Amino acid sequence: MARARDPQATSVDESVNLLKTVYLSAEPENWDDTTESEWNCIATCIRAA
Repeated sequence: MARARDPQATSVDESVNLLKTVYLSAEPENWDDTTESEWNCIATCIRAA
């Protein structure tokens, strides 16, 4: 997760892929209907935090 948050280490697309790996493996039933737009928004928000 730390890598997904670091804008210097990853692109937004890489952050999205890392987030999907973490969240979909942990709670697939809660995240399987998340759209690409929503994933991008989540990634952008955590990178800005």
